[in-house]
Amino acid sequence: MIGGLIQIRIGNPLNGALFSSFGAFWVALAAILQWFSKDIPAAQVRHAVGLMLYTFAILAAIFLLCSLRTTLASVVALTTSANTSNTGDGSAPSPRCRDPAGRRPQVTRAGPPSPRNTSRPAAPA
Repeated sequence: MIGGLIQIRIGNPLNGALFSSFGAFWVALAAILQWFSKDIPAAQVRHAVGLMLYTFAILAAIFLLCSLRTTLASVVALTTSANTSNTGDGSAPSPRCRDPAGRRPQVTRAGPPSPRNTSRPAAPA
């Protein structure tokens, strides 16, 4: 965020807005994940983080449209940022995702645990 203030001071308002908003986004995301996610029900944490990431994707897309008349580096960085933050909600890995041993990762679901089978097998007669 300090870089944004420096950019505004030297006369680059778009880069100043970019640096300030991206810095504020990462600080807010860290605060949500570190402190405020405890106040959100466990089943809703992914939805809350997903909404924040979608708003960031919209912000990055708006900045991308504004940066089309600037340098190529800004356009490439914002295109990458808009694409990566909008490729999914993070709830499950891609089907092509593999670990180093070639196995597919296990997907766990957030929410209450499934009921356990409490019935006992019938005793042999």
